[in-house]
Amino acid sequence: MLQSMRRNPLLSHLSPSLLSKMSLAVLTAFSAPVFAGVNLENNATTADAGSVKVESNKTSSATNANSVQSASSILAPNFASNLGTNAFAIISAANPPLLLNITPASLSWGSLMTTYVASSAKLFPAVGQMQAANASLVDPNMIAARAEQMTGRPDRIMNFDGQVEIVRGPSTLNADTAEYHAVEDLVMANGNVQMLRNKDCYSGDTFQMQMDTGSGYLTNPVYQLEKNNARGNATRMDFIDKDQSVVENGIYTTCEGPNPDWYLKSSRLDLDTGTDEGVARNGVVFFKNAPILGSPWMSFPISDARRSGVLPPEFTSTTSGGPELTVPYYFDIAPNRDATVFPKYIAKRGAQLGAEVRYLDPDYSGLTHIEVTPTDQETNTTRYSMSILHKETLLPGLTMDLNYNRASDNQYAVDYSHSITASSQHLLPQTVTFVYGQPFWSAGLTAANYQVLQDANNDIGKPYQTLPKLFAHAGKIDDFGGFDWAVDTEYANFSHPTLVNGERFVVQPQISYPILGTYFFVTPKLSYHLSEYKLGDNLATGDPASPVLSVPTFSLDTGLYFERETSVFGREITQTLEPRMFYVKTPYRDQTKIPEFDTGVSDINFAQIFTENRFSGQDRVGDANQLTTGLISRAIEADGQERMRFAIAQRISFSQPLVVDGPYYYSSSIVGDQTIYTQHSTLPSRSDLIMVAEGKLTNNLTAQASWQYSQSFSSTEQLNFGLKWQPAPMQVFNLEYRYKQISQVDPEGMRQLDMSAQWPLAPRWYGVARSNYSIQDRRILDGLVGFEYKQDCWVFRAVAQRYVVPSTVANVTSSATTSLFFQLELNGLSRIGTNPLEVLKRSISGYQPINQPTTQPSYQQTNY
Repeated sequence: MLQSMRRNPLLSHLSPSLLSKMSLAVLTAFSAPVFAGVNLENNATTADAGSVKVESNKTSSATNANSVQSASSILAPNFASNLGTNAFAIISAANPPLLLNITPASLSWGSLMTTYVASSAKLFPAVGQMQAANASLVDPNMIAARAEQMTGRPDRIMNFDGQVEIVRGPSTLNADTAEYHAVEDLVMANGNVQMLRNKDCYSGDTFQMQMDTGSGYLTNPVYQLEKNNARGNATRMDFIDKDQSVVENGIYTTCEGPNPDWYLKSSRLDLDTGTDEGVARNGVVFFKNAPILGSPWMSFPISDARRSGVLPPEFTSTTSGGPELTVPYYFDIAPNRDATVFPKYIAKRGAQLGAEVRYLDPDYSGLTHIEVTPTDQETNTTRYSMSILHKETLLPGLTMDLNYNRASDNQYAVDYSHSITASSQHLLPQTVTFVYGQPFWSAGLTAANYQVLQDANNDIGKPYQTLPKLFAHAGKIDDFGGFDWAVDTEYANFSHPTLVNGERFVVQPQISYPILGTYFFVTPKLSYHLSEYKLGDNLATGDPASPVLSVPTFSLDTGLYFERETSVFGREITQTLEPRMFYVKTPYRDQTKIPEFDTGVSDINFAQIFTENRFSGQDRVGDANQLTTGLISRAIEADGQERMRFAIAQRISFSQPLVVDGPYYYSSSIVGDQTIYTQHSTLPSRSDLIMVAEGKLTNNLTAQASWQYSQSFSSTEQLNFGLKWQPAPMQVFNLEYRYKQISQVDPEGMRQLDMSAQWPLAPRWYGVARSNYSIQDRRILDGLVGFEYKQDCWVFRAVAQRYVVPSTVANVTSSATTSLFFQLELNGLSRIGTNPLEVLKRSISGYQPINQPTTQPSYQQTNY
């Protein structure tokens, strides 16, 4: 045996004398059901009637100064029958200890006894010193233990005294004294008890645990959870199993230090690390030692996982509704679906009930949001809104898209909204689309309608109802010797209560031949538009019932690409120069007798100016003999990042366009002391000049500008300029100026100055603000101001928002409404108050939460 042990690579570094002692210990364990007296030099091991006692060496012999100072004993009475879940590996507290691993008897004897040398290590508070040793145990139910003194019988009761450390699986226990009852698989410990279980830490006075089930208790516990760094103390803590525990008369907090800023105090606190949920009974939340919230039953997450339960109440106030209180309840139905029910009380309008359902699946996803006020105290009517969004893959290649929105009345968005954007929404889409797609073709069906929320001061025209619209597309790239081709077809049935109704059939084939080179491209293209109509109700007298529009179009798109390497402020960049010319020829066709079902003049911008048709939709094809010229220049850094971009473009017509849609401009003349404006229904020969520039001026400062200038009338049609400075996280300043000329009759136009910022004011203090100011109206259209305060374990936010809403009374100017948001966010517990984060993100470009927000399901206050 000695020779075989010497050949073991794990034991090769041990001295021959030590190997002899270990061999003797192993042989003794195998040769007798109980330990006989075995003397290993100055260490004494004694036994009687199956008991064993291990004591650390107290001899200071000079000859043994460099030898092992304590014995490691193999506790194996009735070895063949007892090597199982009750097997022990015991280490004495001397330096260095030996850990003897015992494995089931079914294995060969060579692997039954493997001796490891464990280095000396300091005991608790560095909890888990024996975890590495425990990892080497073959049986996860095996216990490794060490202490200054050990007595008892390993098959009955073992007593440990002095710096006790016991390891089993993922758990480590430290205490002054401990007992292990082998039959019951029970551990009891007293004095300075400290335990690490599943990475959670516990300490207390008296401890008892059933090791196989994980059930037990700890008196006067202090605990700390690994998942969210929560901590607390109590009079007693009962462990139900390996995941669940019950805290009696305790507190819970995520704040550090002996005096936490906030804590939850409850008579009973259930913690479940398996479901990541905590439930407090008779709980009171204290903030700065003052109670702020109490509940007989309160649930909260102890990790980032979602959970069902009552969400914290939300408080807000608006001018139109007054104070509002919402108490939502969240249902965690499945990992890919949830629901929220949110009863709300609005002081000026009464009780409201809302619900939101969300779901997400590889084949479908959607969201449904409903709000109902049974009796609005202001109008004495039932008021509601709903929104249904659903997308689904019905079959391979076949998809469905549903978007249905509805409100009870025209003023719902104004009375119940919480933003200027929502309050200004007037068209609610109600559409469903089916599309079947294959690599080179696709087909689909659409049904579309719109609910119009009328403005009291501005009549809003109702769009046509489309029921149905059938469409198909087919095409290939680089086909038939390099040609690109495509064919689009469409059939649609349009209806309207007051305008002409009818059916429309459209076919649009096109073919092009792209010629691509390293520094150039040339793409000639030929397309054809054919549309036939069958008109019915509300057709004007004398207009044809079946008009036909047939128009060919030729276009030639060409461009060059140049680049050069250069240096700007010591930075190596690639500068590009990309000129482009786009010619379009479309003959004139009279279209005055054709209705406009879904067509209008496209807004001119850099993308639209390089298209064949100046109209959107299928009812108009603009005649053209025009050339669009443009130039793009970019600065690209060595890593491929675009540093700067400049673009300019303009369209020049060689003949007067005749297909028009209403007056395009006004000319003015002065007669006496008056300015007379004359309408013109023709287009100028030159389009507006479009210029766009954007880039990073520094690593922290970006700028963008766009300018639409009319050379024909020497006037600016649109101008936008913006700066964004973001020197560090949670530091951003935005400045934007917007101008849009409504018409030459009103050259002052719309002028707005929009400023927003998130900025640190002092350590832990952050300010947030936004002002969208109308220069011509001399009023703030949308304003916001507030602050945020961040501590290690909580955040407080206070935000006030004021915005303009359309008037509900004819001939009365618009009014303003104010919303107030107050929120206290207790990290690891919940949020109390109304969440302003969505308002801040929407109002301040680049806004970042000053902490990672507590994971809590959210729902939309309203879709309007």
